[in-house]
Amino acid sequence: MDQSRIDEELQIANRRHDDIVLVIRHDFYIESKKSKIVIEFINEYGKFFFNIPNELLYSLNNEELYFENILDNDTHQIIEESLDEESNDSFKTKNLADILRKISNFTVLGNHLRSILVNLRVFPIYEKDDQKRKRNIKSSYYYLIIREIDVEMKIAQFRMNFLRNINDEVTFDNITNISDLKSTIHELKMLIEFNKKEKINVAIALIEIKENQDLTLLNSITNHLRKETRYYDYLGHFNFLKSNNKNQLLLILHGCDIEIGFKALSRLYTSVVGNQYIFDKYKNQRENILSIGYTQLKQDDNFKKIVERLNLAIKNNKNILSEIKISAVE
Repeated sequence: MDQSRIDEELQIANRRHDDIVLVIRHDFYIESKKSKIVIEFINEYGKFFFNIPNELLYSLNNEELYFENILDNDTHQIIEESLDEESNDSFKTKNLADILRKISNFTVLGNHLRSILVNLRVFPIYEKDDQKRKRNIKSSYYYLIIREIDVEMKIAQFRMNFLRNINDEVTFDNITNISDLKSTIHELKMLIEFNKKEKINVAIALIEIKENQDLTLLNSITNHLRKETRYYDYLGHFNFLKSNNKNQLLLILHGCDIEIGFKALSRLYTSVVGNQYIFDKYKNQRENILSIGYTQLKQDDNFKKIVERLNLAIKNNKNILSEIKISAVE
């Protein structure tokens, strides 16, 4: 489809910067009464959201990108069934826009094939007959605006822009393969800025690990934490406080306030100290292996305030006599 025509049509709608914009083509084969829906255009944020590589988009003339590939299975089934119900009717009654608008829980597949509920706006563009080579195809074009992206995707987009603005990228520690100190600091600063625009529930935990020289212990704990946390939570090195005999990690738990954060961190603490390597080597002193201090991100926060609260929470753990050493400072 002609790019200038797409750009002209998109000016009609009042769009936000985080809108996903698609142009789709619905082909109806009159003789067989079969339908095919393909993506003709997708904007940059849409490419990011659906994790569609540029090389695939550039080859759409040879490899068509089907609309169903970005849809949750339930949504795809509803569309298919609605088109099949009308297969014996005239093409005029087969209005894809009406079908899409009637789907109350329109769900797409975002990054990592997660099902994400969205709001959808549908705008018909035009129809045309393609009777070349006697194919008898009627094609209808629509552009779609997908809104209300979930917070994880908004953060991911904000992170990408944040790193671009400071001309940097995420880098990893060579030993543990988690984010290094520089990238962890950038992640925390990015979340502080994002939270000023859109309030989010985030628990930020400083995890202090005894035995700075035991790299096997460090790897064992970081691997365990990555397995036990969600993919959109964040784990990175944070030896910002420069302790002489401790390794420090920063764990960011999305969707957690102080209360939920305590439950999540307690589960992680118990799980980590029950790790086989830790149990075998440190079974008589496991309560001294780990110390966790955490806080909740506030809208008036800055980097210094958060570090001070985390440091205070870690110090408070020295007064805890129980095996689970977790403290919060609000």
